[in-house]
Amino acid sequence: MTTLTSTSNSGRDWSTSIKANQGLLLSMVFFFSLMVVTALVNGRAPSYFTISMLLASVAPLALAAIGQTVIVIGGGLDLSVGAVVAFSQAVMVIYFAELGLPVESLIVIGVVIGMLAGMINGFFVSVVGLQPIIVTLATMFTLQGVTYLVLPQPGGMVPDELIVMLLDDTIYDVLPGPLTVLVVALVIWWVIRNTSLGTSIYAAGSDGQSAKLAGLNVKRGVWASYIIGGGFYGAAGVMAASLSGAADPTIGTPLLVSSLTAVMLGGTLLGGGRGSALGSVMGALTVIAMVNLLLAFGAPNYLSAGIEALILLLAVIINRPRGESANGGLQRMLLSIQQFSLRSSHVAKKRASQFNLPPISAWLPKSDRKYMIPAWVGVVVISAIAMMYYGEDLETLRYIDRLLLLGAFLSVLVLGQGVVVMSGGFDLSVGWVVSACGVVGAMIMQGSDANLLIALPVVLLLGAFIGLINGVMVSVVGLSPIVATLAIGGLLQSFTMFVSGGTPSGTASPALIWLINGSILGMAPLSLLIFVFVVFGVLFTTCTAFGRRLISVGSNAEAAFLSGVNVSKVTIKAYVVSGVCAAIAGMLLTGFLGRASLSLGDSYLLPTVAAVAIGGTLISGGRGHYLGMFGGALALTALQILLSGTPLPTAVRDIMLGLAVLMAVVTLREK
Repeated sequence: MTTLTSTSNSGRDWSTSIKANQGLLLSMVFFFSLMVVTALVNGRAPSYFTISMLLASVAPLALAAIGQTVIVIGGGLDLSVGAVVAFSQAVMVIYFAELGLPVESLIVIGVVIGMLAGMINGFFVSVVGLQPIIVTLATMFTLQGVTYLVLPQPGGMVPDELIVMLLDDTIYDVLPGPLTVLVVALVIWWVIRNTSLGTSIYAAGSDGQSAKLAGLNVKRGVWASYIIGGGFYGAAGVMAASLSGAADPTIGTPLLVSSLTAVMLGGTLLGGGRGSALGSVMGALTVIAMVNLLLAFGAPNYLSAGIEALILLLAVIINRPRGESANGGLQRMLLSIQQFSLRSSHVAKKRASQFNLPPISAWLPKSDRKYMIPAWVGVVVISAIAMMYYGEDLETLRYIDRLLLLGAFLSVLVLGQGVVVMSGGFDLSVGWVVSACGVVGAMIMQGSDANLLIALPVVLLLGAFIGLINGVMVSVVGLSPIVATLAIGGLLQSFTMFVSGGTPSGTASPALIWLINGSILGMAPLSLLIFVFVVFGVLFTTCTAFGRRLISVGSNAEAAFLSGVNVSKVTIKAYVVSGVCAAIAGMLLTGFLGRASLSLGDSYLLPTVAAVAIGGTLISGGRGHYLGMFGGALALTALQILLSGTPLPTAVRDIMLGLAVLMAVVTLREK
């Protein structure tokens, strides 16, 4: 009897162990399968040199993934990973590499720089209590700007001694240097996780409230996770600089999606409480092995972004807790649809309640006025400074026309982002949607007004379809808005490269160009039309049932569902609106430039978030007014106009935008 019980317990222990490490096991199986397939394609087994090169190429991503893992385990998420990596290696190479310091000191300096960046992130998340997404997004753009000030283009020189130390064999033909680096990193995290600090990090991500009741310092755990994660980012920067022999301000750009993919592949639970640094290293090896396999097959480089995005989506879906299945979201959606059908006849009788046109004074509820005032004060103050700076060279009418014209693109985008944020979500795919829709629109138009009639509905449908996919991923499949929209953005990047062949062709139609660059009463037609769009945006978000449901879903989705609101439908609609707004902005920008480009929407992600935050919208959802968002868009555009006439580098704009987001969120948050 005892033997049977012991055997049964042993079986349960094995089963529990396998379930707890399923991500690590799956990534190992996937990686070795890829290595076998690559060997078959190349016709030879991987040599020691090949393995060493693979480990060297994967080391920066693996170190960054370990850092991201620590933060995710603590219940956070870090969008600034690439920016911290680029910043740490730039500062280390430019300011310290030529001082003749010992190479060990350079490594410590790179790590400490990353830890300082993590300390700032952790302070705002754990002490101030801001959302990780908004803090790290602001940090990402701020550090990107600072990095470009330090290093506008690749340069500097990494000491040969540092390259030899990190990349040459630790034991000749037995132990590659990059493997030693990764083992040391894993050991460091293993030591930390087995201390009280490591316990507090896991507890903070698993159940912060229970951890507090148990006497654990949860804030310390969260703050520490960002500091430790930043240290690993700094190490990744040192490793990346050693690989290239110099510093590069763009080196961290692809690391965000890649690091998240590696973390999710390794079995770390998005939301915290469970994760493995070794699993993330295996996930990083899998990502790089997949890229190498694509190259072995002769696949185009642009496919790698789409493949990574698909892997990220699959990894998140597989590694979700059992209670968070897609079936649960689908059942809630079906129940909501059933409730909606039962009420449809009643709603039809009271159609007037779906939309009402109250007095203009009611378009600005008192509860919203105080939150949008800072945005409009910013418009007035910055415009006044610009008028004084430019003096007689800038006529008032000309300035207003330029402000409205350049602000129109952001004003359209901010309605979509604002609607999503009001519902409690976030859309990080807006930049890629703008680029994809602009490229497709230009390819259809080919400089013809007749083709514009075809391009416009096609592009609007494309934007709506992308928004629909985002909404379904979030509301039905149950993915995090951050992961879902990042992954869809990666797929769009590959899609845009595929349809354009890497070089977008086609031009905007004359009518579209006239809409933006023409003149009516001394102003561009778009400058006048934007007022119509603003009235529509205010009515849409304030005077419709959809607008009221947005607020209820963003405030408390569960309570909204219990009160009969079709939460899934509202969420999907919000993302569809965002997709359509991005499509409109893509067409307008194509008309403004005369043609589309692959980077058409690259510079619009942070401004949309900044305008939403400055306009008084609550980043966690449940509060917002489009008139405030419009004011935020105009304030940022006025700042752009002011900076364009100064000798300040363009990187200053990103720094000021990042700081403006943090200031707005801290100032306008609900106490």
